[in-house]
Amino acid sequence: MIAGEVTRKDFLKGALAALGLGALGGRRLFAVPEGWTPPSGVPDLVFGVISDTHIGKYPGSSVPCLKKVLGYFKKRGVQAVMHCGDISNWGEVWELQHISDAWNSVFQSGSAEPVKLFVTGNHDYYGGDMDKRVETGNANYYSALLYDNPETGNGGVVGWVSDFLEPGYSDVWHKTVKGNSGKLYHFFGFGGDESSATLTANGQAMAELVRQTRLSPEWDESVPFFTVTHIPPNSAVNAAVASALGLSSGELCYKGLGFYGHGHKNSSGWGAVIGWPTNACFPQIQCGLLGWKQSNGESAYPMFAKGFGSGLAEGYDNGEFGEATRHGFLVSVYSEAVVIHRLDFGHPIADAGDPGSVDFPSVGMDWVMSLGAISPDAHPFSMDSLKEAIGKPEFRPDATLTVSWEEDVVRLTIPKADGNSESRVYGYNVEVSGEKGALRKNVYAKGYAYGLGFEPDGGVTTLVLQKSELPSGNQLVFRVWPCSSLGTRGEPLALTSRAKISVEKTVSRVAQGERFVLTEGAGLSPDAKLDLECPPWARKICIENGEIVLYSKRYGLSVILK
Repeated sequence: MIAGEVTRKDFLKGALAALGLGALGGRRLFAVPEGWTPPSGVPDLVFGVISDTHIGKYPGSSVPCLKKVLGYFKKRGVQAVMHCGDISNWGEVWELQHISDAWNSVFQSGSAEPVKLFVTGNHDYYGGDMDKRVETGNANYYSALLYDNPETGNGGVVGWVSDFLEPGYSDVWHKTVKGNSGKLYHFFGFGGDESSATLTANGQAMAELVRQTRLSPEWDESVPFFTVTHIPPNSAVNAAVASALGLSSGELCYKGLGFYGHGHKNSSGWGAVIGWPTNACFPQIQCGLLGWKQSNGESAYPMFAKGFGSGLAEGYDNGEFGEATRHGFLVSVYSEAVVIHRLDFGHPIADAGDPGSVDFPSVGMDWVMSLGAISPDAHPFSMDSLKEAIGKPEFRPDATLTVSWEEDVVRLTIPKADGNSESRVYGYNVEVSGEKGALRKNVYAKGYAYGLGFEPDGGVTTLVLQKSELPSGNQLVFRVWPCSSLGTRGEPLALTSRAKISVEKTVSRVAQGERFVLTEGAGLSPDAKLDLECPPWARKICIENGEIVLYSKRYGLSVILK
C-alpha cells in the first residue's frame, strides 16, 4: 500500500492515462464528462450513499424523496445502499417504519435486494424524548434504538431492526458485497450515540474487524474497501484503523475510502472531503442530508471567504440563496478508479411519476479516486492536488456586472461564473472602492448547492448593499472575484459606477440652453454611468471633458437642483 514514485506534475498531466484512464475526454483529473466510462467497461460494483434522512420531522416531504432516490438506485442497478446514520429523527418505531415501507415499496419481496449498509446516528438514540434529555441537561439520557424502553414506549424496536436490517444487528459490523466479476468488496461500519466513549469503543471494535479481515484469505490487496459511520471517526479510531491495516506511523492507504454523515455538508463543495492526509490514512467523505432539516452544512465563515475582509458571508444556510439541500452519491467502482457521482436529490422533488422515473442532476463534476500507486502529494483528495487539478472558477468573456441605485440601497447583480466547467463557482468576493477606503463583502453564489443547470434565477446572484456602508466618493469601482469552495479565485469583473450624486445648485432663472457644470475636477470617462434625477426643466445631463454637465430646455423660476 505504499505509493509509487510518481511526481505530482506527471500525475496531474497524465498519470491517469498510464493507469488506463485515458478516456477523460481531454478533461483533467476530477472533471469527468457526463456519460464517461473507463476502458474497462461497465463498473464492477455500484452502490448508493445517503445520510441523515431524519424521518419523522418532515415525513410528508422526506418519504416521497426517499422513495424516488431508492427508485433511482434500483434503476441504476446498485448492489448495495449505504446509509450513514440518523435514519430517524426521534428513534421511534413509527419513524423507522417509514423507512422500511419506502424500501419495500421499491425493492419488492422476492426481487433482488441490495445489501443494506446502514449505521445508526445520534438521532436514532433520542428515543422520542429529546426534550426531556435537553431539559434535564443529562447528555447520557438515551433510550437506545436497539432496545425496548417502557418509559418511552419504544417496545418493538428490536423486532423492527431484525426484520428490516438483519437478525442480530450490531452497531459494529463487517459486510461483503460481490461485484459483477465475482470479487468481494469489504465494507466496515459502526454507529452509536454521540458520546465520545461510545464512538471510540465502537470505532476501535470496527478496526479490529478490519484487522481480522485483512489477515483472512478473502482479503485482496488490489480491491478497494470502504467504511461508513455517522459521526466522523476521531483520532483514536483513525489510529486503530491504520494499525489494523498494518501501516506504520504516517503511512497512507490508497485503497480505502470512508463515508460519514452528521454534519449535513452539501456535496457541491470540496469541503465535504476532510481529514486526508493529515488525520486519516485514507480519505473520508461527508454525505449530505437527505431529510429536510433546514440546513446545508454551511456557516457565515465559508472557506472561500478566508483572507478577504471579515470572512463573513451572506446567503448561507437559511438565507436568500442557501435553502436546505438533499444530496447523496452514486458510487461506481472500476478496476482502475472509484468514481463518485454527486447528485442533487432535492430536484425535481415535486415531479410526478413512479419511483425510478426521476434522473437527478449533478451538483458538480464527478470525483475520481485513482486506485493506482501514486505519490501522497498527488493523491486525488489532497487539497493541493485539488486546487491544481480543477483550476479556478471564471466569468465568461461577455459577462458584465449591473449596479442599480435605489433610495437607501444599491443592488449589485452578478452573472453566474460558469466560464470554467471544471471548477464550479461557490461564492464571490466583492469589493467596492471609493475615493477614501473600500467596502469588502462575501456572498454565496445563487444556487451554489443546487444541481448544475437548475440554479434559481439561472445562478444570477444579487447582493444588496446599504448606501450608508459604501465608501465616500462620487465615483465607485465595483470588483467581483468568483471563488471555489477551496478558496481559489478567478479573474474579477469590474464596473465603475457614479454614486447617487447630491449636488445643490441655486438657480435664479433658467435660460434655455444654459449650461450648468455640476461637478468640477471629477475626471470622468465618457462611458461612466450616471445616476441623477433630471429636473423637468433640464434637457440633458452628460459628461463633457470629464465633468457632469446639465443643459436646460426652458425658462423657469428659482430652482434647487439636487
